[in-house]
Amino acid sequence: PRVVVGFFTNDPLLIEMASKGMRTMNACVFMVGFGIVASNLFQCLGMVKISIFLSLTRQLLFLLPLIYTLPLFMQERGYSSIGEAFVFGLGSGFGWFFAIVLIAAIREKLAYSNVPKPLKGIGITFIVTGLMGIAFMSFMGIKL
Repeated sequence: PRVVVGFFTNDPLLIEMASKGMRTMNACVFMVGFGIVASNLFQCLGMVKISIFLSLTRQLLFLLPLIYTLPLFMQERGYSSIGEAFVFGLGSGFGWFFAIVLIAAIREKLAYSNVPKPLKGIGITFIVTGLMGIAFMSFMGIKL
């Protein structure tokens, strides 16, 4: 990456920053490729709605927010390397996925439970989410 960036500038600090950015970008290209292949697969199978959803998800829900938040987030946390930031993000993603699966399982059980009418649906989901938040806070050692 240094050679490519060197064509455009002679500033050593800028070359260092740009080469780190290019390495990060090249490491994440496979995720974009997966989204494109999945979108094309669903389009070929005649599932156009899923295909459009995957395309918009990649662009609107992942790329734009990440472009704006990752630089601020990495400066705030003071990560020493992109690997450390990647592992923290991966762990956060797994935690989010675990929480979503847990909420889905609890909502499925609540569908067959005797929940008061005013709390059915989103009301009981908010209560369960709040209780899960308190439970997850206890994993971090926060005392209530």
